[in-house]
Amino acid sequence: MDKKERREKTKKRIDDLFNKLEGLEEKFKNASETRKLELKREMDEARKLRDDLQIKYNDLQQATGSSAKELKAAFEESARIFKERIDKISQNFKRSKESKDNQGS
Repeated sequence: MDKKERREKTKKRIDDLFNKLEGLEEKFKNASETRKLELKREMDEARKLRDDLQIKYNDLQQATGSSAKELKAAFEESARIFKERIDKISQNFKRSKESKDNQGS
């Protein structure tokens, strides 16, 4: 895989992660006030991780030579942490919906 293909793959990965966060933002916006209070800290943390990931992505795009390897490792770790956070928030929304559905039955 050449440098251009790696950049495109990395860009797609970050776009996918950010799109997942946007979907969660929409769910968060439409959640009840109680639910918003429960998830506010997690959403704030996800936004912070998104900003950190964007910075690392930008740094990686500018990197050359030996620094690129270190920056790629830092980016990969941040992307992994961000994805885990997004997955955790998604699970919280699913559990909330399931418990609400079960209460309504």
